[in-house]
Amino acid sequence: GDSRRLVSQETFRLNLFPAMLDAARSLAEESSGAPADAARKLAAETLSAEIERLEDLATRNPQVSEAELGALRELRRETLEALGTPRLRLDALRLVWCA
Repeated sequence: GDSRRLVSQETFRLNLFPAMLDAARSLAEESSGAPADAARKLAAETLSAEIERLEDLATRNPQVSEAELGALRELRRETLEALGTPRLRLDALRLVWCA
C-alpha cells in the first residue's frame, strides 16, 4: 500500500500515531534504566580508580600537581552528573506498516 495515504489520514495523525509514539516513549523509558545505571557504575569505578592511582603517584612524584588531581575529580563529578540525567531520544524509531 501507499504509506503517504496512511499518513494523510486525520485519524492516523491525530489519534493513532501520537498513541504509538507515547507507547514507544514509555517502552524506551522503562528499558533505559539498567543501561544508564551500568554506565554510571562503570564511570564511577573507572574514574575513582584513576583518581586513587594518581593520588598514590602524587605521594612519590612531585610532578603530579594538585591541579591535575582537581581536574580529574571535576571530570568524575561532571561525568556522573551527566550520566545521572540521560536524555531519551526517539530519532531512530521506525514505523513498520504492513497492509
